[in-house]
Amino acid sequence: MVKKLLGTVLLVVVLAQLMSATLSFATPAGSAPIRVVVDGQLLTMDVSPILRAGRTLVPVRAIFEALGVTVGWEEATQTVTGQRNGKTIILRVGNPRARVGDSEVALSSPPAIVNGRTMAPVRFIAESLGAVVNWNEATRTVEVTGTGATTVRAGIIIASVDLTGEMVVIRNNSTKAVDVSNWTLVSENGNQRFVFPRETIIQAGASLTIVSGPRATAGAGRLIWTTALIWDNDGDPAVLLDANNVVMARRDTAASQRRELSFRTVTSSFQSGYEENKTYVIRQEQEWNSLRSKLRVSLPAVNFTQYMVVAAFQGRRRTGGYSIEITNIIEGQDNITVYITETSPRPEDIVIQILTDPFHIVKLERNGKNIVFNITRVHRK
Repeated sequence: MVKKLLGTVLLVVVLAQLMSATLSFATPAGSAPIRVVVDGQLLTMDVSPILRAGRTLVPVRAIFEALGVTVGWEEATQTVTGQRNGKTIILRVGNPRARVGDSEVALSSPPAIVNGRTMAPVRFIAESLGAVVNWNEATRTVEVTGTGATTVRAGIIIASVDLTGEMVVIRNNSTKAVDVSNWTLVSENGNQRFVFPRETIIQAGASLTIVSGPRATAGAGRLIWTTALIWDNDGDPAVLLDANNVVMARRDTAASQRRELSFRTVTSSFQSGYEENKTYVIRQEQEWNSLRSKLRVSLPAVNFTQYMVVAAFQGRRRTGGYSIEITNIIEGQDNITVYITETSPRPEDIVIQILTDPFHIVKLERNGKNIVFNITRVHRK
C-alpha cells in the first residue's frame, strides 16, 4: 500500500514538472520587453516601451534627449516641443497629427500618457531627425543609428550646444554614474579646451552644463569654462574626450541663427508685493491670472495666442537702491536666453529705509523653445 502511494505521489510530481516545462516553452516571444538602442547604447527609460497599433511608443523625453533634442513641455495643452539644429517637432497628447518644421504629419498612433510619461512613436521621432530605424524581431529591439547626437561609449552624450548662449549640456544616459574627471570638452573650430575638474561625476540620468562668456555663472549642475567667448556662432562642433583623449561624444552644430528678440515692458516697479527672488515664463492665461493674484500691482490682459510673458522678481529687500531689469533676449540654436541684471547698493551707499520688491515683466512673440536665464548681479554705480 505504501509503495503504491509513493508511486502515485512520484507520478504527480513528474507530471507537474512536465506541465511547468511545457508552459515555460509555450511562453510567446512577444511577451519579452521591448528595448531601444541608440547608436549602440541601450536607452534607459523609467517607463517601458509599449506597442499600439503595431507601433512602438517610448517616453518622448528619453528618446528626444538621447537624440540631442532640447525638450519643452506645456502642461495646459499637453504639448511636447523638441528643438535640434533649427528643426522643431511638436506633439500633442491624443492628437494624431504632429508638426515637423512647417509641415503637418499624420501619426500612426497618437501620443499618450502612460504612468505619468508622454509616449510617442519612436520611428516617427527618430526618422524626423534623419536617423535610421530598424526593428530586430528576434531580440525585440528598436535599433536607432545615425542620430548625429553623439555618443559611442559610456552612455555620455552631448545633449545640446547653444552657440550664442555659450552653454553645452552633457548628459549621462547610462544606468551608472560616470566619472568624467580630467575629460576634455573641445570647441573644434577654435581648438579651445575645457578640462573637467577632479571628482566630477555625472550621476545616471543626470546632466551637467558647461557655461562660458562674460555672463557665465556657476550653480548646481553648472561649471564655468571661462568668462571669454568660446563658441563660433557660424557653426562649431563640440567634442568630448576622455582622460586618454579617446572620443566619447561629438555634436555637430549647424550655423547659428543668432537673433535678438524684440520685447515690450508690461510693467516694472520697486514694489510688487512678491517676496521671492524668482523668474517666470508664462504661456497660458491661467498661469498669468495666477501670478496676477499674487501681486499688489495691476496687470493688463495679454493675448496668449500671440504672446508669452517673461517675469523677473528680485524679492523682498529692506532698503531702496535695488533694481532688476530684463536687458536682452537672444534666440539661439536650442534655447532662448533671457539676460537679467540685478542691481544692489554698495555697502557705503546711503539708501532710503523702506521695504522694496523690484520686478520687471515683459512680453514677446510666442515661441516654443526652452527658455534659460542668465543673471548678472552688480553694484549700483
